Amino acid sequence: MEKIVKDCEDLSKAYDLLRILFFNQWTNENVSSFKEKSNDLNMDLKNSNFIQLIEELNNNMVNEARWDYNRLFVGPEKPLAMPFESSYRLNENLLMGKFTYQVRDYYSQVGIEVQNLNHFPDDFIGFEFQYLYYLSLLIIESYKIDNIEEVNKFLKIRKEFFNNHPKAWINNFSEDIIINSKQTILKEFGIFIKEIMKKEENFLKAVA
Repeated sequence: MEKIVKDCEDLSKAYDLLRILFFNQWTNENVSSFKEKSNDLNMDLKNSNFIQLIEELNNNMVNEARWDYNRLFVGPEKPLAMPFESSYRLNENLLMGKFTYQVRDYYSQVGIEVQNLNHFPDDFIGFEFQYLYYLSLLIIESYKIDNIEEVNKFLKIRKEFFNNHPKAWINNFSEDIIINSKQTILKEFGIFIKEIMKKEENFLKAVA
């Protein structure tokens, strides 16, 4: 159990970084917080190409990265990598589809509610990463007070959520980033996300 919790802690730091990368515009001011979060990662992740590129970002590079980021995820034209689960899993390519409400149910199990409910899809990738981050904290805190029953409960929820949602679409989303990005840092961002998804999958294999 100790190793599971340690691995969970490592993943929590990765999800903490991923969520702010999607919640915030890539500006010089925000890049400073990205760098701070990346310093908390374990050595394996710190050595990834993406984190190395984050560390090297300067003003001109941030502007170029922000342009590519917006082109991929925001607009004004149709984003090339839509950061919403429903857009990948529904043939209608709709937002606020059934998966939006399914993930909302998971969030509510641990007392999370998305701001601007019904105005911004709950299956936004930033929210899904935030949920995995929050579950990690719940697992870690439950372990610290020797509440193994709660640890196992949250691990079970995490495994079910990951298999039913992130695992079903985020690798395809990451491939779209890799294929469509023009800046190396965004290509490496897609690779980094896939790396975290693989680590999560391996982590959950150790969970009964």
